[in-house]
Amino acid sequence: MSKTTTTKQKHVLHALTATYPHLLRKGWRKQIVLSLPPTEDSDGDADEFASFISDFELEPDAVALEPELREVIFFEVEVHHLMSDAKLKRYGKLAIDFLAYEIHFGLMTVNKHGHINEIDLLPHYGAWLKEVSA
Repeated sequence: MSKTTTTKQKHVLHALTATYPHLLRKGWRKQIVLSLPPTEDSDGDADEFASFISDFELEPDAVALEPELREVIFFEVEVHHLMSDAKLKRYGKLAIDFLAYEIHFGLMTVNKHGHINEIDLLPHYGAWLKEVSA
């Protein structure tokens, strides 16, 4: 979504808070770092994790955190057009990167009618991997 949020997008995001009352639109990077520190089994330490989070290229429309489940869910509102294949591939790579920190990553799209769809990111990771291996 562009930096300017349309009225329809605002309505969709507002309705989404009924399902996810702790939905974050701002400050989510800091909350991820604070709420989901690396575990002993993680591939990186706290500084590497903070750097990983701050270096995100992707800017979701909203984020839901489930610290007790070690889960992060990104939401993309698709009011005017669908996400590109390139963006889906980057999200697929991101899901695998989160697994290195013992964190489940989910991506949900929300259409202009408020319908929420979970995206299976594994095929998109496979497409990304194939692309970078070529």
